[in-house]
Amino acid sequence: MSGNGRVDLSIVIVNYRCWERLSKCLASLEPLLRGTEPAIEILVVDNVSGDGVLPGFAPEHPGVRFVENDGNWGFADACNVGARAARGEFLLFLNPDAEDRGGGIAALLDVARSHPEAAILTARQVDGTGRAQKVFDSFPSLWTLFGPARAALRLLVPGRYPDPRGTRAAYAEVDWVSGSALLIRRRVFDALDGFCNGYWMYSEDVDLCRRARTAGHAVAFAGSVTLVHAHGGATRNDPETAALTRSEVVVSRHFYASRHLPAWQAPAYHVALAASRFLPAALAALADALGLGRVRSILVRAGMARHLARYYLGVPSHGWRSRRSRP
Repeated sequence: MSGNGRVDLSIVIVNYRCWERLSKCLASLEPLLRGTEPAIEILVVDNVSGDGVLPGFAPEHPGVRFVENDGNWGFADACNVGARAARGEFLLFLNPDAEDRGGGIAALLDVARSHPEAAILTARQVDGTGRAQKVFDSFPSLWTLFGPARAALRLLVPGRYPDPRGTRAAYAEVDWVSGSALLIRRRVFDALDGFCNGYWMYSEDVDLCRRARTAGHAVAFAGSVTLVHAHGGATRNDPETAALTRSEVVVSRHFYASRHLPAWQAPAYHVALAASRFLPAALAALADALGLGRVRSILVRAGMARHLARYYLGVPSHGWRSRRSRP
C-alpha cells in the first residue's frame, strides 16, 4: 500500500488446506509488498480449512491479510468475500499453487494499464517444468463439447477458435481466461456483481468473462507475461477428492449452460454432457459394486457416479446450480 493509502492491486488467494503451496506462493509475492510502485495488498481467504494450521501460519506472513470465510462455499464465493475486503483499483484472483518468479504480476498490471479496453486479463502460465498451461479458450457450446469437434474448429477456423496452448501472441483478445490468475478492473467486477455464487468450483471464470463480454468489455491473454502454476496437485491425489472435483467440473458446465446457452441449444447440451460423463461413471460404479473397483481410475469414476446421481436427482427441485454452493 502506498503512503497515501492508495492500493493499485489487491491479490486475492483462496485457500483450503493448501498450506505448503500457499507458503511458496506468498514467498514469491511478498517482495511486491516491499516496493512502493505499484501499491499492492495481499489477502488470503481461508475456506474453513478446519485443520488448526491457520493460527500459526498467519503470523509467519505479517504483510498478508487473512480472512476467514464462514463456510466452504466454493471458489467463487470466497473470491467475492476477498473482493469485499479488498481496496485495490485492480483485483487479481490467484491460485495458491501459483508463483511469480520474475515480476510477472507487475508486468501484467502494466499490460492492463496499456490496454484500457481490456477489463479482464490473464498471463501465460507454465508448470514447474516450463510446459504451457491452458489459460483461455472459446465459450462452451454444443459444438465445442467434444474434443474432436474442438480440434476441427481450431483447424478450420483458427481466428475464432485459437489453440489455447499453441498461441504465441504477446496480446490477444479471447472469449474467457482462467481464474487461476485472473486480473480484473475493480469497477467492472462491481458492475458485474462479482462471481456467480452458484458455482462451487470450475466455470465461474467462464461465466464472469461471458458477462463481461456481454457488457461490452474485452477479455485478453497477455502472452508476454509468464507466471508459474502447479495446477491441481495434491487436491487430486485422493480418489474421493478427485471424484468430487471431477463431478463438479460436470456440474459447473450444466450450470453454465443453463445460464448462457440459447434455449434451443441448452437441452441438447445437458443430455449430451450427461451421457458422455455420467454413463461411463455409472459403469465404473457397477464394476466397483461387483468388487472390480480396486483400480484408482474405477474408484474415481464410481465416486463421480454417486455425486452426479445425487445431483441429477435434485435438478427438478433445485435447478442446475451446485449443491455445494452458498444457499
